[in-house]
Amino acid sequence: MGDHYLRRFLLATATPSGDMASRIRNINWLEASVQREWHGIVSGAPGYLDILVVNRQARFLCAVENKVFAPESEGQLAHYRQALENEYPDFTRHFVFLSPDGRSPQEVTERVTWTPASYATVRCLVEKTLDDDAVAISEDVRVFLRQYATTLRRNVVPESTEMQRLARKLYLEYREAIDLIYRHRPKWVKEAKQILKEAVAQQEGWKLDQEHPDFVRFRSDAWDDFPATRTGTGWKPSQALLLFQFNFRDGDGNRPYLDLGLSPGTDETVREDLFEAARQNPALFRALFRLTTRSLSFQSGWMILHEEAEYILDDSDYSIRWDDGAVRDKIMAWVDDFARNKFPAMNEVILNCLREYGAGQTPTQS
Repeated sequence: MGDHYLRRFLLATATPSGDMASRIRNINWLEASVQREWHGIVSGAPGYLDILVVNRQARFLCAVENKVFAPESEGQLAHYRQALENEYPDFTRHFVFLSPDGRSPQEVTERVTWTPASYATVRCLVEKTLDDDAVAISEDVRVFLRQYATTLRRNVVPESTEMQRLARKLYLEYREAIDLIYRHRPKWVKEAKQILKEAVAQQEGWKLDQEHPDFVRFRSDAWDDFPATRTGTGWKPSQALLLFQFNFRDGDGNRPYLDLGLSPGTDETVREDLFEAARQNPALFRALFRLTTRSLSFQSGWMILHEEAEYILDDSDYSIRWDDGAVRDKIMAWVDDFARNKFPAMNEVILNCLREYGAGQTPTQS
């Protein structure tokens, strides 16, 4: 779609008569880069902004914090704002708070900075882009966008007044039963994380790393032989530079997938070497930047060196199957398959890179 959707989104979330809207119209947005989970640190505390769009040529950025069925945590938006002000002090900064109903941030002090936007706007812009004859879109992309618009309409954009009235009526009539069901609902992420931790513990040469509500992280124990792998600053208190992680932040029902993250760190040379090793082995490392039309260059911040193409679970697993053992078996089988068929070759590329890096260091440096 080129920059058609991005330009529309930025204009829809900017004040129409302001200077920002005028700037957006005149900027070449094909020069922009888009990053998920932008990592920013303020006073030693890390934070992860959902989407960051940066146009360095125009000195313009757009930060999007995406909240679907969850409020922001205390100080979260202020943290992102301050981190971006520190990192991009001379950029025009456009902050968007995206939610299903377009609500304003909870913190009054951030309402001046963050522009509320709704998923109804997102859906409308998708449909306008599809209807625009001036936008060249392949049939595969059209099918995807239609499905996405339908998903938003069914599952994310707030229900009609009639649906809300019916839901309220049912709740009042069957309140005790609904409350009981809600209290005993499956804890999808918590339960899947426990199975994944057990699966990791069963693999020879794998070590679990720090606990996190949205991730199960692990590393190869062979990496511990190299001091350079303990120069990371992004996973505090862990000093890991490189970690595999089962990621539940998919934005689509908490379905887990596996990626390989490269943390910010104190040694840019080894980070660049690891990035280049992954880039030189595209058959093994399916990195996010390989899914775009242009390669992403090395950067000092957070990077993803590999992301598995498929989710570990699908929608059918979040059903009556959840408690019959089939989901557990599926997760265990997926991890076993990755450990046998993909991990060894990927691990060897990383170890060779670390060996070459270590051989190039002086005794004082190593």
